[in-house]
Amino acid sequence: MIKVWFKSGAPWIWLNAAAVSTSLIMIIGILGLVTVRGVGHFWPHQVTRFSYQEEGKEPQIIIGEQVDSSVTPAAMAKSTGFKMADNEETLEQYLIKTGNRDVTGTDFRWIQKRIIKEQSDPADMMVVERREWGNFYGQLVEVKESGKTIATGDQAWPVLQTKIDEALTVFKEIAHLEKKEIGAINYALERLRLKQRKLELQNGLDDAAKQQIAAEKAGWKTKPAAGIGRGIAVAESFGSYVAQVAEVSVGKDGKPKVQRVVCAVDCGQVVNPDTVAVQMEGSIVFGLTAALYGEITIKDGRVVQKNFTDYKMLRMNEMPKVEVYILPSTEKHGGVGEPGTPPIAPAVCNAIFAATGKRVRSLPIKQSDLVQKI
Repeated sequence: MIKVWFKSGAPWIWLNAAAVSTSLIMIIGILGLVTVRGVGHFWPHQVTRFSYQEEGKEPQIIIGEQVDSSVTPAAMAKSTGFKMADNEETLEQYLIKTGNRDVTGTDFRWIQKRIIKEQSDPADMMVVERREWGNFYGQLVEVKESGKTIATGDQAWPVLQTKIDEALTVFKEIAHLEKKEIGAINYALERLRLKQRKLELQNGLDDAAKQQIAAEKAGWKTKPAAGIGRGIAVAESFGSYVAQVAEVSVGKDGKPKVQRVVCAVDCGQVVNPDTVAVQMEGSIVFGLTAALYGEITIKDGRVVQKNFTDYKMLRMNEMPKVEVYILPSTEKHGGVGEPGTPPIAPAVCNAIFAATGKRVRSLPIKQSDLVQKI
């Protein structure tokens, strides 16, 4: 009877059914575990306020969520450096998610239960989920904007909600720019790269083509923002070709401000692109310093300037946004230390002409020469 049953294949059908059922139960169990643990992780926890005092230190306030706890035998706690009293059998600790990483430098902290002086769950405690630096824990005292208090007391909460909504709106606009506007720019840059490669294959990547590519990458054909002039220059030195486009604004006092520099460099075969980029950026800083401030004056037969206190350099707050594009090439290696310097002054001067109609014929650029044209 049993042999007939085995020969019928029924046992194997039941065995397969049992295996499939077991697998489904395990999968459902794993999914349930992931769901419970996941929901538990993101579900809001009670925010607790601890008054905590370590030995030999001042009392401190710790605010956060208790996410875990541990109980360690006294002998093991002593071996790890904790001081234990003779009547203590265990060391109980809480793991607190303190957040506020931009203030404290950490997200989590272990505290000992035995030295907690006071513990409470204030109703006015709040948690702010941030895009950076993790959660922020605290109590709402006032709302500030640009360093000025705009709401306190009962008015703070509705004003905060309004400001958060405004911030979310700005974030959505930023996301749109990143996905749409910047995406379109990246697409255009890729088309330029293909155009450049085509010229290379056709041996048509001459100086005029390189300057045209630099101009297109800087958006030369687009209209600059109001009050900004755009200038271009190209130079060959040390076996490298560099084209630069500068965008410059000139204030009512005649002071020029370089807003943006786009640099395209053909230095032959490139070993380390990052090195080429930073060399171009440094050369642009050097050239801007010379164009804007590089003047030595003589008085009574002696040089007046003695140090950087009276020989000005380009400051960090004056540094323009710099974009460096390295043109692929199979030519021999060229220089990258100096070639980024020659084009920047003429590019800036051409941009000043575009913005003011005033030609600059000497360096450094004199603020007094431009104020009359504003």
